[in-house]
Parts: sequence; C-alpha cells; structure tokens
Amino acid sequence: MLAMRSERIEQNRVSIWTKFKNVTRPFQIIFGLIFLIFSILFIISIALTTIDRAANSVCGSLCGFVVNFPEIFNPFNSVFVALSRVFPLDFIFFCFLVAYFVFATLSGIIRIGVRFLWIKLYEFKTRKTPPQALLITSILLVCTLFSFNFTLFYLTPQYTTFGSQRFCNSTLSCVEHPENLIPCSLTSPSEVCTPTTISTIINRVQVNRPIFGIIMIFSQCCTVLLFIISLIFLSCKKQRSVLDDDIDELE
Repeated sequence: MLAMRSERIEQNRVSIWTKFKNVTRPFQIIFGLIFLIFSILFIISIALTTIDRAANSVCGSLCGFVVNFPEIFNPFNSVFVALSRVFPLDFIFFCFLVAYFVFATLSGIIRIGVRFLWIKLYEFKTRKTPPQALLITSILLVCTLFSFNFTLFYLTPQYTTFGSQRFCNSTLSCVEHPENLIPCSLTSPSEVCTPTTISTIINRVQVNRPIFGIIMIFSQCCTVLLFIISLIFLSCKKQRSVLDDDIDELE
C-alpha cells in the first residue's frame, strides 16, 4: 500500500499540472504578497472607520454611531472616491474587490472545510465532495455577500454615501475659486447633495434603532480582531510540506 502511494506521488510530481505549478511558483509568491498587502489595507480601512465612528460620531451610541463626515483618512475610501471621478474605474475596482472577497471566502471554506465551531462536518476533496457541502457553501457565500453590503459602509463610508459629490460652500463662484468646493456630508444641502438609497436606509435604521449600529460596530471590531489573531497564528504555524500536499491531492 505504501509503495503504491509512493508511486502515485511520483507520477503526480511529473504531471503537467505539477510542472505548471512549479514554473509559476514565483508568480504565486508575488501575487500572494500583493493580496496579503491588499487584505491588510482592507482591515486597516475597516479599523480606521470603526475608530472614526466611535470617536467622532455626532451622538455616539444613541444614534448608532452615525458620523456626519469621515474625519480619519481611509485608504480604500480615498481610492474609491478618486476613481469615481473617472468612469468606470470605480466599478472595475469594485468588481475586483467583490471577486477577491468571494474567492478568498471560497478558498478558506475549501481549505478548512465546512465546520460548526470546531466540529468538522464536511471536507472538500477532488471528486469526493458531498453535495451537502456544496449546498452549505452556496448558502455561506450568499450570507457573505449580504454581510459585505454592510461592511462597505465601514470600508468606504464616503463613497457608499455620496460618492465623489461636492458642493460650493461659498457665495463666490466656485468655478473661479475651486478651493471652495467641499465633499458632501449628512448636513449638506439636500438640493445639491444626494445620498445613495442604501446609505439613507441604513442611516435611518441606525438612528431609529441604535442597537443595529452598535451591533455593526461591534461586528467590525470582531472582524479586525479575528484577522489579527489569524495572521499571527498562520505566521507562527509550521508550514505544510510538499509531500503533505501531494498526499492530500491523492486521497
């Protein structure tokens, strides 16, 4: 049995797919570092917005930590606002962000399997994945995209509320004095600043039912904390050998 497994591993190592993975290994490392930096910036943006809402909210927990205008610099928010002025760059970047979010979630589910807390329910294996695992994974992806809609308000608060809208905050002509153009905020004149529909709904829910705003800010804090713990754990964890990967592919 051991000899047969060793022979299959050797055959797998000389396969075209294995050779392709070996050739593209440098690119995998480069893209891995890029996506790692992207994920860190993702979490930093959420953390900065969470701090901003907790520190600069107009009425704190009484209105669900609603802010009039983001006071703390947010890298993702700044990029989206800048790209929104050149159609359709913001849509392209947004599609990339959603695709990355979905594939990252799917990759994590495939790697650790379908679990309930620490109890493993199903595993993903080549040609051996049970249909129940695929069904649960589909449900998890739908829930992930649903939660992503709320995460956007912490990732890109200004972009999801007003985009790149600005208004003239002066009696002078802003054509001759463009420095008087300022970004829209919740207290800006409604005649010139139009918030998005989804931001209006969520802000009203947070103001009328502050508990939802408290839950949202608490969930974002948990997301940041779990990311930091996972990053430290994976950095200290012993890396899997190539032999282990080959065995997993054959099982």
